[in-house]
Amino acid sequence: MWRLDRLGRSLKDLIALVEDLEHRQIGFRSLQESIDTTTSGGKLIFHVFGALAEFERNLIRERTQAGLQAARARGRTGGRRQKLTSEQIAIGRSLTSDPNRTVISICEHLKISRPTFYRYINPKVKPEPTTRTTRVHLWLRVENNNKFVRRKKKVRETIERSCLSHYGMQKQQQDSWEYELTFFYQDEQDLDKQVEDLLAEMDSEADLECCFIEADVTEIGTERSW
Repeated sequence: MWRLDRLGRSLKDLIALVEDLEHRQIGFRSLQESIDTTTSGGKLIFHVFGALAEFERNLIRERTQAGLQAARARGRTGGRRQKLTSEQIAIGRSLTSDPNRTVISICEHLKISRPTFYRYINPKVKPEPTTRTTRVHLWLRVENNNKFVRRKKKVRETIERSCLSHYGMQKQQQDSWEYELTFFYQDEQDLDKQVEDLLAEMDSEADLECCFIEADVTEIGTERSW
């Protein structure tokens, strides 16, 4: 194992796991701390370093909570800033009342993506059918940026709710990384832009929570991919 805190998130977990390995006559060696539990001295150092690693994580957690409380006391609530101001939202909603205006033209006018339109301006309206539709397969991986971040599940749920739900998201299994989406588009350039906007939106959602994504989009029935 490269480091002790990669093996378990608490001293109790570390000790229980190493004891289980010992019962199966398996030794444990930590490369970073140079600990070898097959020796008496190694077992002692293992418990000391495990306690210090847990102490370090607790300090970081306490500092983070203290920082959040101080920010709230100054009137900062945190969270993502809205991409659109109240004035822009009002303009967008007024444009939707014009029957000659399409979603694409409104997005171009406000310089926003379709997911942003359906999130802020007209969240109850489904994407309007245009001349063409296609189904795509999305493979999406969400990971934490570092070992102190534990938000990838939350980020995936946010992406599914805020981004993918506007494209008729279908999921084979609850914990699956694979999705099927439906895109309505006018031409190939419009489809490219929609997919690129969606990828950018997902990346932005992950980055706000100190996470990152890996994504692969493939058009079903063709070899086209993004």
